[in-house]
Amino acid sequence: MSKRIGDANTQKSLWEIALEEKQNNTKNITKGNDDNEATESHVLFCGSKDSGKTTIIQKFIEKDDSVKPTVALDYCIFRRARQNSTTSNRDIVHVWELAGGSSTVKMIDIIIKPDNILTLTLVMVLDLSNPAEIWQVQHVLISQIKQRIKNVIAELAKVNSNIEKLLTQKAFERIGFQNKDNKLVSPLLIPLLIVGSKYEQFQLMTSEKRQMVCKALRFIAYTNGACIQFFSTKTEGLNGKLKSFLNQLISNGSQSISKTPLFDINKPLYVPFGCDSLEQIGAPPVSPEQLSRSTQSSPVDLWRDTYKAFFPTENEDKLKILNPAIDKNFADITIDKLRLLKDQELDRYRKSGERKDKEAQLNARVGKK
Repeated sequence: MSKRIGDANTQKSLWEIALEEKQNNTKNITKGNDDNEATESHVLFCGSKDSGKTTIIQKFIEKDDSVKPTVALDYCIFRRARQNSTTSNRDIVHVWELAGGSSTVKMIDIIIKPDNILTLTLVMVLDLSNPAEIWQVQHVLISQIKQRIKNVIAELAKVNSNIEKLLTQKAFERIGFQNKDNKLVSPLLIPLLIVGSKYEQFQLMTSEKRQMVCKALRFIAYTNGACIQFFSTKTEGLNGKLKSFLNQLISNGSQSISKTPLFDINKPLYVPFGCDSLEQIGAPPVSPEQLSRSTQSSPVDLWRDTYKAFFPTENEDKLKILNPAIDKNFADITIDKLRLLKDQELDRYRKSGERKDKEAQLNARVGKK
């Protein structure tokens, strides 16, 4: 029996009050905060396995703890001084780290929620020292993120029918309204920063490889309305530049950064929002004959096929969902023995089911005769 609160004419149950509070909170996410109030923002780090996400986070939050591999999903919260503010308030930043490249993508649904979608920034870290994995990792992550955003918008639309329009408007404001009529551009509805890590190793590659990676990443960023910053722990200047970029993103642009892109493949790639174009990126580096044979393909397909042909993947299964049960990092003798018994039991059950199906089909054929 639910408890009633209020007088006889305005009695409400606790469930009704909780529902109203949730609806009010959802409606209010589109409202700005007062300058004197502390704000909350959320940052999700995802990307290639062993790409240095944890190191980047520690530099961002100014911690020097020893770096340990992230098993699945890590979370931390910190306060930072507000930029260009006369108040002493310190804003709250929630930081999530998704581990394992594309192996933990389903956990994105835990992080991207109706109550944080307007204050969320995505940072996708791609390992430049392993270019063969870059295309698949970014494709899996961006596809899952876009689907999750779509689901969250559908949920929010029940109480705020303008939410998709608002997010779309903000996305095109980031990249410039001149791109709005370009059907190739489908900007992510929340800010996305693509970080190319291990730049010191990337520098040692041939110019042809660096050219391919840089142009492909620029194309990916352009079509998804993202920005790019290459990074290396070995270069102090890049550390400070990336931190400034992150601060600018989570503060909604209140901290100014350079809007001048850097496309030179001999230098760390830097592409702010809306500062690139298809004309500047150019076509994939293929022969005119290959280009003419690909007239039926979309630009995305052409870039994907060209990139994968240039950087063939040795074992693409590694980029798909991994099975922790066979990962040596999760080894446990007791659990592994129990798992083996269950696998054998499942195998016997499966074979028994297949045998019964065959017998049923045989009996059915005999019965018809």
